[in-house]
Amino acid sequence: MFRTTAVLALAASGLIALSSCSSGGPASTSAEASTTRAQPASSAASTGTGTGLIPAVSEATPSVRVGQLTEVFATPLPSDPAKAKVIEEWRESQVVWDQSIQVWRVLASASAYITGNAFVRLHTAVATDASYHVILTGPQRFYHTNVTSLTADGATVTSCDDASKALDENPSTGHKYPNGPGSPVIFFVTWQLVPVAGRWAITSYTLVAAPDPRERVCAGG
Repeated sequence: MFRTTAVLALAASGLIALSSCSSGGPASTSAEASTTRAQPASSAASTGTGTGLIPAVSEATPSVRVGQLTEVFATPLPSDPAKAKVIEEWRESQVVWDQSIQVWRVLASASAYITGNAFVRLHTAVATDASYHVILTGPQRFYHTNVTSLTADGATVTSCDDASKALDENPSTGHKYPNGPGSPVIFFVTWQLVPVAGRWAITSYTLVAAPDPRERVCAGG
């Protein structure tokens, strides 16, 4: 998920200080901003995003490679078919989000999976990572994922997002930036989804990190 947006949101709420990129990466400089950027190694060609298609996400493939990032969906699908559909399409939305981050542009297909305030925040996340000249690499694990409410008009999904082994990388140089001391790497996230053209799309989300007591559900995950 959304490491850049997560840190920006926590900084805005005063929970952490934002002095650099989301995982200890360098603050962008005017010289860096004026440099012509190379396309990330995880380009549309290498991720399969050139046509806007996403990799299949199923119980047979609970992890998905998105460029240099591997998304791991550790929680099995619910036995209830309606809830399983919500989780399947929530997973697809995660993949599309990170595909956009990896290529530093919002994919044309993204609006089918992400809408409302979440779509605005996706644009912010893409612009931020592009300005820092970084992409997210390594494994990112979602666990304790549940559908906590479901109606015909909306659904709520909660999950723990473990980015402790994911690092920001400059794709031009291959340099990886370690997580900054005290930077949050595990988040408890609540997503709101709405039906869009027959599928569930993320419309907004909130997230918390320790020491917020709501994050305790993620302990020992």
